[in-house]
Amino acid sequence: MEKILITGCAGLLGSKIIKKGFKEFECFGVDVVTPKNVSNYEFHPIDITDKDKVIELIEKLNPYAF
Repeated sequence: MEKILITGCAGLLGSKIIKKGFKEFECFGVDVVTPKNVSNYEFHPIDITDKDKVIELIEKLNPYAF
């Protein structure tokens, strides 16, 4: 199963996208703020301005590149 990484999953757009759900993808959400409902995806708290942490997470999760 392909993996996708959605940044800003606690924000308006990110939360709408991730709540939609994708049956053909394993979803991972990242944000500096913890979202209220984490049910259909795996959440990772991260500040995307921290380049080293972002690279580390991407290497760990290995999401699909569009």
